[in-house]
Amino acid sequence: MTVLDLKTEDKNMMTSVVEQRSELRNKQMVAKERYRILYIGRAVFGETDIVNRMRQALENLGHVVFNLNTKEFKKVVHNPQNLVGGHGPIEIKLGHLKPILSRFKPQIIICNAGGYTFSEADTKWLKANGFILIGITLSDPDVFEGTQKFVHRFDYHVTNAHEAIDMYKTLGIDNTFHFPFAIDRSFVEADAMERRDWNADVICIGNAANRPDRNEFMSELNHDFNVKVYGTGWDIPGSFSVGGEDFFSAARAGNFHVNFPGTRAGFTNVKVGVFESIANGGIICTEYFKEMEHFFEYDKEIIGYKDVKDLKEKIKYYLDHPEEAELIRRRAFDRLVKEHLWEARWEQLFSKVRTDLRELKQLLPLERYNGINLEPLTSESVKIIVQGYYGAKNVGDDLILEAIYNKIIAKYPEAMIMVAGFSRENITLLQGFYSLPRTNAYEMEKYIKDADLVIYGGGGLLNDYTFNNSAGIADYFDSYSHGLTGMGIIPTIANIHNVPVMYFALGVGPLENPEARKFVRFMTEQIDIITVRDSHSKQLLESIDGMNKEVIQTADPTLTLPRPNWELAKKYFKQNMNISDSDLIISVSLREWKSNPANFTENIAKYLDELIITTNATILFIPFQFAIGRSNDNNIHLEVYNLMKYKENAYFYEMTGNYDEFLSIISAVDLGINMRLHGSILQNLHGVPTIGFNYDDKVKGHFDTIGMVNFLLNLDFNISEAVSKVLYLEEHYVEVKNMILNNVNKNSSKANESFEFVYELIQKGLKRDRSIYKSYPRSYSLREKKSNELTQELKNYKRESLKYKKETIRLRKEIAEIKKEQKKYRRETMIVKEKNDDISCVNLSDAKVQTNSSMLENVLLPVKVRDKHRLLGIRLPNKTPKKGDYSSVIFEIPVKKLEYYQISTTLNAPYERPKNKGRIRYEIFINNKKVYKEDIAIKGDDNELSFNFVANSNNATLELKVIAIQDCEEWSWGNKSKVYISDVNIKKQKNSKYNSTFQKAVHKIKKLSPKM
Repeated sequence: MTVLDLKTEDKNMMTSVVEQRSELRNKQMVAKERYRILYIGRAVFGETDIVNRMRQALENLGHVVFNLNTKEFKKVVHNPQNLVGGHGPIEIKLGHLKPILSRFKPQIIICNAGGYTFSEADTKWLKANGFILIGITLSDPDVFEGTQKFVHRFDYHVTNAHEAIDMYKTLGIDNTFHFPFAIDRSFVEADAMERRDWNADVICIGNAANRPDRNEFMSELNHDFNVKVYGTGWDIPGSFSVGGEDFFSAARAGNFHVNFPGTRAGFTNVKVGVFESIANGGIICTEYFKEMEHFFEYDKEIIGYKDVKDLKEKIKYYLDHPEEAELIRRRAFDRLVKEHLWEARWEQLFSKVRTDLRELKQLLPLERYNGINLEPLTSESVKIIVQGYYGAKNVGDDLILEAIYNKIIAKYPEAMIMVAGFSRENITLLQGFYSLPRTNAYEMEKYIKDADLVIYGGGGLLNDYTFNNSAGIADYFDSYSHGLTGMGIIPTIANIHNVPVMYFALGVGPLENPEARKFVRFMTEQIDIITVRDSHSKQLLESIDGMNKEVIQTADPTLTLPRPNWELAKKYFKQNMNISDSDLIISVSLREWKSNPANFTENIAKYLDELIITTNATILFIPFQFAIGRSNDNNIHLEVYNLMKYKENAYFYEMTGNYDEFLSIISAVDLGINMRLHGSILQNLHGVPTIGFNYDDKVKGHFDTIGMVNFLLNLDFNISEAVSKVLYLEEHYVEVKNMILNNVNKNSSKANESFEFVYELIQKGLKRDRSIYKSYPRSYSLREKKSNELTQELKNYKRESLKYKKETIRLRKEIAEIKKEQKKYRRETMIVKEKNDDISCVNLSDAKVQTNSSMLENVLLPVKVRDKHRLLGIRLPNKTPKKGDYSSVIFEIPVKKLEYYQISTTLNAPYERPKNKGRIRYEIFINNKKVYKEDIAIKGDDNELSFNFVANSNNATLELKVIAIQDCEEWSWGNKSKVYISDVNIKKQKNSKYNSTFQKAVHKIKKLSPKM
């Protein structure tokens, strides 16, 4: 074995891995040019997944990255062939991306691995609209066969395998660069929990399923060293998969890390695990192969081996010479940081792209260069989290978010606004925002720590509606993620990490519960600036005992929305409604509400009919929530419509999420009747007079602000009074409109004040002290961690039992064969019995059927015609039998009085669920005497029975009864109560007069029958 000739001073010249890691944390790495990037990939293994690590490196460099993880947004993927393992093409559906493209406006779209691409048509559209498409392949050359078919769709393509470059060039594909594996600085800088119980001489992190070579290799090492393996399919006991924080703990607890460079397809290349191991201070041991020499020097920075025997010798040597091993460790880490970070890989790639676009122009069709303008970002990039009731397809909340977005982007064009709402799918794929996992505090923390500001609101988020139906303040410490306490988790985490938090133009109330008021006071102490949208909210907050924070009254942010294009409304009215320009159009927006009176919809229908009669109005129902069920306002609209007499004057607007058209329509109508607050706010913004329903304090607060409080209706309103209000508005239309616009203009300036506070806090957030390096806290709770450990333990037990399962399958087949033989034997035995004078086979087709139910026809079960004489099945006819419900069949059997007989039969109750016992059983009676009973849930296979009896007349009866022994819950119990009886035989017993049981029975019969 060749060993290094190392001098002591060499080691002293190279600092330790811990020191090098600390130095890296203090280094600045910023991209030469920053871009807006839509990053599409599937991060299967969480934070340590390579797709995530590459994305993190882009963010570390300062790029503005919209991460679309297809694991979370599966509907964007079109994969009809169910391709896996990096094989493609798997197409991303452009239709779902257009809201993101419209809002985020990426310069570059990256499809990272997974075989991801776009269809030919979608690729054409994307290129025509100026997007630069970059594809990444991480599994070459294994996936080359599929990838070669769609690489041309990308402008630029990169591959992990150097040998694949020539494979692409052979096919005339020249747009591909070598993009070898690496690691990002955040991964290298991460802290890890020390797990001394995981310490090992040699480790391997990876899977061994269907890889016998790996198992054999590591098992051989396990004979001589303390070996631990992590992943699936390992034969070495105690193996388990690791991810997140545990990955780092496992990697740093291993001294020597074994790397297997072979791929499943038989190729050899440099795996990402090499860089992950060195980043964690491990000494890599890998086979000798040429490509590795481009990254690390064998026997100086890593250990090379020919076979397992060779590696054993080297590990033994370095365990005996720890100083030499330590120098290898330090040299590899030093080279990793200098040459093999993803940050450096990205910079090299973008440099090549810029050179081709701006100078060489060799890799793309010439006309393509004219459609690309890759300019660097120049403004400051900020990260802002907005938390609220977003993504619920509620127009009011969605437009609040729209207003917040518009004003921030106008000031900070490169801001990344991330939304912590309710439906991530709606937020991202319908509205085009970067959505966050709001309900998972463990995942949210990493986003919060990296943010410059958290905005709580706007909307009516401070109320005690859900608080009154919850466990109260205790819910704040549980996993409950909704309501007052659940929505308080994110601001609290932000406060701990010194991230500025703002209560943004909130509506407050109702807030009557004293515990809820205490909680609100507690929360306000963590907030930097508090703004509310109306005077009522301000007064309510300030009325809380102990409230010390200043409450600033501003206004609803939707008042800052730009004027809509009214031509869209005109176009809609012309295409969808049979009206003239002079017709009075009244929009109606209602909602399901817990306090709506029983006759509410009926009164609304009469109200609208009366308006049609008195004003010749056209009614347009407009939903402000368009989800499903009670969350779709058109449900209550339809209910009202069906109760109206003059339906020909009413129309429905179907909301699709097109807010330009929506805003145009609600601002173009003449009057609005609204139960939705933002129906009135948005219409008043454009001078449209409205009548509101006073169902919540927030409604009264708004109408008071604009001087329209006299136009509020109670939910149990008087129809005549309500009509008179509309007639007044129609008569004084111009006067009222001007008053509304005057008051709205005052409030619009107040709405802008909220954003001045936002800008102030952004600057505060940008200046706060924060560490460059990223630590890796768990993305799940300790409780979940323990659950995962137990789950893993269970998997290990299951793995151990696989061989027993195979044996069980074999035995079951044998048993099935034996049962076939048994059935054959029974048939043959029956033939013999039919010929035997002492044995009679009972014909079951002559049975008498009984039940206490009226559904007698449902008692008997169907059987094959050929089996009717020997097989019969019955069941309870009811799905939900009550105690005492029964079905039975009775067979009459000719016998000789005072003779001794044996009846044999086979019963089968197919339903077998022991945990459900105690509900239904079957019973056997001979001559009306119960001789056997069994619960249907106990035994599912054949039950062979025989009974001896003395005939007390010349006819014997055999009865099978199925009976409910308790009231059964609603379920398909009738179907489960099936019982089959087969092969009923009666045999006269020989020498019966010598049988003591027989003598006793005869004596009893004679005693009961004195005439004998």
